[in-house]
Amino acid sequence: MPALAAAGDCPDGVVESLRVSDAFGEIPPPDYPMNVVAETCKVWPYDTDRLLVAVAYSTDESFAGNRSLHIRVAMFDAGDHRFLAGYARREEEDAGFELSERSLSLDTARYDLAPGIRAFGVIVDSVASGPSCPEHSSDHELSLFVVQGQQLRPVLAQDLYAWAPVEGDSCRWSMGRTVSDSAQITLAMADESHAGYRDIRLTAKITRYTNEPDRDGTERTRSEHRLLRYDGRRYRPVGDDDVFWLGSPGSPEWRDVQ
Repeated sequence: MPALAAAGDCPDGVVESLRVSDAFGEIPPPDYPMNVVAETCKVWPYDTDRLLVAVAYSTDESFAGNRSLHIRVAMFDAGDHRFLAGYARREEEDAGFELSERSLSLDTARYDLAPGIRAFGVIVDSVASGPSCPEHSSDHELSLFVVQGQQLRPVLAQDLYAWAPVEGDSCRWSMGRTVSDSAQITLAMADESHAGYRDIRLTAKITRYTNEPDRDGTERTRSEHRLLRYDGRRYRPVGDDDVFWLGSPGSPEWRDVQ
């Protein structure tokens, strides 16, 4: 199970220090609009001398749902709050992606990839309503990071929730039979290792919803599993990857600290 940090809980000065840090290849001027949209901080249980930080900043004065965002993940010294390592990405909000003040969380479960190497996770939750008739939807994007010198390197991106239509027209569910699947995904470390890191086992608990006009809907659950192996750069699925819940489609690339 994920071990999540609550939104907020950041020491004084840390969020502003991350905003003006030159580690990301750019130093915003004092009047540059980088307003805080979401933030979360947590002392890392694996190494209590380290503070984990994730912050989303808006880089314009637009309204929620239409903002340009910088999402920055960093590791600080827990004592003197010195910046130690970081990673970042840009996002554009739209009908399918929007952040609230509680959209970021830190996952400090025991992702022990190798002896002496533990990853930590950042979960990004969108609050956008999304399109009214989607062909697919997913959320709760988990990214796992490992510390590599002055960088935090992402090795996995996996949505923890996914939904997909199976049969019928999801826009006209009251007029005909519709079937859809939703999945809740969990991670567990496997015993075998490849390219120096342990495999990761994904389990999807899938609920199939069937709706028919003039009848009560029905639900059936099943579980599916997939194995992820590290290829020296990132985790990739073994075998069949043509399942609606696997991966994080459309996820933008995280970019290195300069």
